[in-house]
Amino acid sequence: MSRDYESVSSIETFLSCPRAYYLSYIAGLPAKVSPAVDYGKWIHRQLEAYGRGETPHQDARPFVEALKAFLEKEKLKIKQVEVEFKVHVQGQTFKGVIDAICDGGVALEYKITRNPDNYRNKIGYQLALYSHFLRPHSIQPIYLLFEVDKEGRFRELHVEYVPVSDLLIHQRIRELLTAVKMIRACREECCFPPSWNGCKWCFYKEVCDEYMGG
Repeated sequence: MSRDYESVSSIETFLSCPRAYYLSYIAGLPAKVSPAVDYGKWIHRQLEAYGRGETPHQDARPFVEALKAFLEKEKLKIKQVEVEFKVHVQGQTFKGVIDAICDGGVALEYKITRNPDNYRNKIGYQLALYSHFLRPHSIQPIYLLFEVDKEGRFRELHVEYVPVSDLLIHQRIRELLTAVKMIRACREECCFPPSWNGCKWCFYKEVCDEYMGG
């Protein structure tokens, strides 16, 4: 599988385990995700459907109502959903997808999580890359954290306006570029060693010939 770009997801996979990166992005093998991850993706699709003006599934109603209430409170209207973009930095292409762009210079990113604190006060690669793309367009990214209980039922919506300085954006972009150099080196040597640290939680353990159990 030929790739002339990287994404935050692909780089985070590589940094977690180069072998998992190979299995996913080069060998093209399917991941086996947990039911919780599948459910989160399903909710994500229902929120996208609402943003398109479609009728989401009734089981997703608490999530959709929370999004609707937020938009009404902030006097925002979704203009686009699933907006793909490319960023070119020092000869490297990065791709990403923004969940929704609203009028008023706002971009929304949805997260379905049991632990909202995991996303708070955290300057991640995704936020840095999105900010790098959005700032020239005077668009601010906002994270909507849909907190769920252990059964996946909606509990509360947390709205995170995450300020990011230019310095931190540049630092994270440099780290992404360093990771790309590591990926290229692995490609040139045809060697993607396993990390083994996260075998227990890896989505590719069932197809990995280096799986260590757990």
